[in-house]
Amino acid sequence: MEVQSVLNRPPGKIIVWGNLVLVTVIGLFLYLSDLIKIQKRYSGTYSVENQRVNPDSIIMLSTDLPHDIFLKEKLPLKARLSVIGAPDDTVTCNIVSFKTVKGKVYLYVRFFNIGEENAGQIVVEADSETLLTNIYNGIVKNSIKRPL
Repeated sequence: MEVQSVLNRPPGKIIVWGNLVLVTVIGLFLYLSDLIKIQKRYSGTYSVENQRVNPDSIIMLSTDLPHDIFLKEKLPLKARLSVIGAPDDTVTCNIVSFKTVKGKVYLYVRFFNIGEENAGQIVVEADSETLLTNIYNGIVKNSIKRPL
């Protein structure tokens, strides 16, 4: 009889504390997801288009990375350049702008030193949206009803 009465009407304190713990865990998850930044990395090849390379100058590189990457990310992007066969010669630089001519993407890059070689690998690193934004976009996109 006592068990039935507890099951039919649970104590109010259990419901209040349970809801409080649940809201706290969700709030903590949302707070931490806003702090976590996930970086996207795109890898491709590059070659130096203009041979005059001076420290703290902007040079033009051609790359086989697609045009879409640079459209959806905000410039300047951070890039790491490394010469093929010499991974120790990695240079971090900023992509200032880009243009596309006849399907080929040209990057205008500000850097501080670069090796003698003129061909290598490029890895573009971009800050992506926070985890919270990704979750929100996933919920919104999945909740939009499409006409039949």
